[in-house]
Amino acid sequence: MTDSRNTVTLSETPGDYCYWEEVKGNGCKYYRNVVTHRYLGFDASWNQVHCEASPSACEEWLLLVDQLDRSHQRAVVIKNKHSGSYLAVQSGRLTGLTSYNEDCKWFLE
Repeated sequence: MTDSRNTVTLSETPGDYCYWEEVKGNGCKYYRNVVTHRYLGFDASWNQVHCEASPSACEEWLLLVDQLDRSHQRAVVIKNKHSGSYLAVQSGRLTGLTSYNEDCKWFLE
């Protein structure tokens, strides 16, 4: 790993690099990979989810309760504090969306 940004991709199966820990920030949360210790971020100009060695404004996230969900599960949305984009999965890849839809919904276990 270098100090530059690395693209974050999804995996069908859990592995060493698939686990993230929540780190409290100032009015936000950071998500740090437990193996690489790199921080999850979002670049709105490239619509790219990435990870970096140290947190900055692009790596600041808000974890919000999904008020629209009516299922029995605990649904949340993850919103980038800097860009206002929602972290979503579309067509098998991570992306940022400017408005909420069902692809933005995450279920906590």
